[in-house]
Amino acid sequence: MTTLAITHEDTLGYGTQLAVGINSSFWVSCDGTQLHLWQGHQLQKSINLEGHITSTVRISADNRYVYLAPLCYDLEADNFVDLPSVSSAFTAGLPPAGQSADFVLRAAMWSPDYQHLLLSVEYQPSRRRNGTPSHDVPRNRLLLVNRKRELEQLLWQDSTADEYNTLAYSERFIAAAGMPIRIYAAGDFTPVATLEMHTTTLRALTFNADNTLMASAGWDGQVILWQTTSWQTMAQWQAHEEFAAAVAFSPRDWLLTGGGDAHLKIWSIAAQPRLLASLHVGSPIEAIAIAPDDATCIVAVEDGRLLHCTLLE
Repeated sequence: MTTLAITHEDTLGYGTQLAVGINSSFWVSCDGTQLHLWQGHQLQKSINLEGHITSTVRISADNRYVYLAPLCYDLEADNFVDLPSVSSAFTAGLPPAGQSADFVLRAAMWSPDYQHLLLSVEYQPSRRRNGTPSHDVPRNRLLLVNRKRELEQLLWQDSTADEYNTLAYSERFIAAAGMPIRIYAAGDFTPVATLEMHTTTLRALTFNADNTLMASAGWDGQVILWQTTSWQTMAQWQAHEEFAAAVAFSPRDWLLTGGGDAHLKIWSIAAQPRLLASLHVGSPIEAIAIAPDDATCIVAVEDGRLLHCTLLE
């Protein structure tokens, strides 16, 4: 019998971006204005982001760096790594007429080796030009830049309203989702597939450890499992009554999901998805991070609590 149980609740207001270090006791959270460093249940330090817009967060395998895209924090030096401004890449590759265009960062994610940064940016006409858009400038762009913020690959751009602000980056694949999901090879950045099974915008996207499966979740509560060998659907089901906002793979052929119905759920995905356990946490779930020991997870909920949960089989 599989069970879920809350073992600890941390103080309100510490954010919905989560990552757990390799030793499981070190983890981080981010609330958009501060990066919070934790050791077990103890808050060690809060670091001001000084107005920077940040997105996904990862911790390096040696627990030295926190990669809070597009930033990087050196825990040993106790300071942010000095990197060029990411905004210098937003207009890279555009013709001269577009070089002064105003783009804003919508989402970012570091590659697993932390040598590349995936960026989703949106064109917003400047007030100094009376908000008049330029027809020569694409509305949305997906860019891949190196640590010097130099453009490595323009993955996609278009003047439509399509936005690809839900990102996943594994050793083999790059994925960016709005309603469709665009897949690229992580090695040479070439397009692999465009997936169009979802009928609402996606909230969550992730790969399993060996990159054989991808899970996607949308505003309608639907979750889809994709086989990455063929990019065919392995399963599709209604995981939550409201939106599904978080998905995380466990090495035990489990998928954890969380959503607007305030339920944390464990699904067996060895064959067809089967619900193993469900826990009501009192507020919509925004993020899930499973510890490397696969025995615990941290859950961020909309009311600001950070929940430590055990995963028992």
